[in-house]
Amino acid sequence: MFSTYLAIVPTLVSLAISLPLAVGLAQTFPGRKLFNALYKVPLVVPGIVAAFIVMTLFDRGGLAARVLTPIGIDLPKIVRDDWAVGVIIATAWKAVPFMTLIIGGSLGAIQKDIILAARTLGATPLTAFWRIQIPLAMPGITAAFLLTFIGGMGSFAMPNLLGPVYPLPLSVHMYVNAFERNNWGLVAAMGSVLSLISVLVLLAYYRATRSLRTAYGGEVR
Repeated sequence: MFSTYLAIVPTLVSLAISLPLAVGLAQTFPGRKLFNALYKVPLVVPGIVAAFIVMTLFDRGGLAARVLTPIGIDLPKIVRDDWAVGVIIATAWKAVPFMTLIIGGSLGAIQKDIILAARTLGATPLTAFWRIQIPLAMPGITAAFLLTFIGGMGSFAMPNLLGPVYPLPLSVHMYVNAFERNNWGLVAAMGSVLSLISVLVLLAYYRATRSLRTAYGGEVR
């Protein structure tokens, strides 16, 4: 259950950031090219480095605490806390540009004539976004969600460095309490559970895309 929590919560946080970010990047504004390059930086940062960045910033005695404590602001415990907030921050930071690229590609593939026709018939920009762009981009959104979720299920470095001592996600528990003790049966069992959860999510994805294909009468991949 904790492994699933560490996969689904950062994925939802990333989706909440990536969706408006993908829409915003489709617009023209000053500094767009620079921002378009900078937001992709987390893609090339290894997970263990992202974990060390969060630890340096938000751990007790970290950079954020040193800046905020003198002005009377005490940060809550973020690193190795019970809710694994540090893991969520690091995982989401890594996942946002990845999800934004996929979702942005899906939104960019929508024909502008469809949106213009909706606006001509009286739809507001927000209505056109929620009732036309989101449904048509749903295959890309669900694919981004699926890939990020599966990556979170098997994440090791960030939960190991930033997560609570107990409970451990299966990825960490599998290495610390099974692999290092040569308990290969337990390693196989934990790996099977992780794989089973990922397969179930994959099946749910296929079912959702079939529903979209039926609803919108198009080919969904």
